[in-house]
Amino acid sequence: MKWKKTVLLLLAAIICISSLAGCGKTEEELPSEAPVSLKNDGREVILVLGEILGDERRITVLEEIAEKYMADFPNTRIEVRSFSDIQSLKVAMKAGEVDIGEIPGEEQAAFVQDGILLDFYPYLLAWKESATLTQAARTVAGSMGASRAYLLPSDFLQDVLYYRADWFEAYNEGLEPDQQIYCRTWEEIAGGLNANGTLITGAVEKLGEQGRLAFAGKNNLLRYFDAMVWSSLHQNRLADPGAGYFSVADEGKSIFSTEKAAAAADEFIQVINSALPDSLNWTAEEAIKAFQEGKAGLLLADRRAAETLRATMPEGSWAVEPFPRGLSGTAALSPNSYTGWGISSAAKEQEIAAHFLTFLSNADNNTHLAKVCGSLPIHLGAAAMEDSLTEGDLAAELTMAASGDRYRYAFEPTMYQAYEGYGAEAEEKISQFAKGNLSKADLLSYLDEYWNTACAEEGKLWK
Repeated sequence: MKWKKTVLLLLAAIICISSLAGCGKTEEELPSEAPVSLKNDGREVILVLGEILGDERRITVLEEIAEKYMADFPNTRIEVRSFSDIQSLKVAMKAGEVDIGEIPGEEQAAFVQDGILLDFYPYLLAWKESATLTQAARTVAGSMGASRAYLLPSDFLQDVLYYRADWFEAYNEGLEPDQQIYCRTWEEIAGGLNANGTLITGAVEKLGEQGRLAFAGKNNLLRYFDAMVWSSLHQNRLADPGAGYFSVADEGKSIFSTEKAAAAADEFIQVINSALPDSLNWTAEEAIKAFQEGKAGLLLADRRAAETLRATMPEGSWAVEPFPRGLSGTAALSPNSYTGWGISSAAKEQEIAAHFLTFLSNADNNTHLAKVCGSLPIHLGAAAMEDSLTEGDLAAELTMAASGDRYRYAFEPTMYQAYEGYGAEAEEKISQFAKGNLSKADLLSYLDEYWNTACAEEGKLWK
């Protein structure tokens, strides 16, 4: 594992000094002079930080970070307050009783539409450490449009690929590299043409039933379909990563009428056919159980699955790869879920609140929080600062973070009124497509018409 760790650290170092393409504005596009300052001028201020996860270890770390800040700025008092539900936090932020609140990603659009969150993008430009944010963190910050920022991520969950290392190693033993099986791309899993146009024999064809995929298809098919469509496109082909259904080539039009989208739909069916049939209706717990019981050699799940697998399966029997790459040779996905810190638009001291938010989220404090709480760090240098992170359940995700040329992020256009109700409707359409009850042409036509109409009626809301 030492060579993997060395490569990971080198990749992080390289990317730290390069621009991060595909996540909205690059460093070269940013203004040379930030339009605001980002400082604490020493006035007497009380800031309230509202968190919602309620984990005692995490609250302790947040309080420690607050103490460090108050030691540097003794006229600022910071209170960490826990909220049991998002509605209570929303009321407190709206009233200005909480200056910085922790918001689940699925609530962000509603908070923005209700005018509760401050767009702190100007402060993000003024923050020197924003240059070392991972692509995932940058895209979360720009998830309502690349020139806006309402949330700075506190943690996010994303799927990785668990596989039966013992089965793969047994098959590969003694074979030349070009004859071995891998699971780095959807083609290596399910078969098909790779990014270079070469026909690949998938793991399911070589391993038979041991090569089957298990995943939680219940309420997740839209997310997987989106990922395959986005992963069929090359870098910067989206009008905006925060409005991931629109094309940069034909501005204001959806990506679903493109040849790439049609090819991704075929790939989606190929992957569905390589999976255990029950996966279409499984929860995460059911998919994990199938992998544990040896019914599948591959499992799509987030990092929470690792603890269960470690407790029930022999050491060395399974391993983890990053999320599979698609037809472009890259992977582009949205997190399963995320939370982020947002500044209340009613905060009386917005600049000092922004200053503390960047202190809370700097590389040192965020990496420490990740180490103690098992959350995903948001800075590229985290693995170099805390090498124990590369030896735990975050290793595959840190590889993704350090490989911005291969792993990218995008979001559904949640800023649109048309998005309300879309998820359930599209989920059902894609479920019917996966079961053979809806044609590819009808599915893509529905998606294309839906979002072309939304853009025509509401405008280009990512701008």
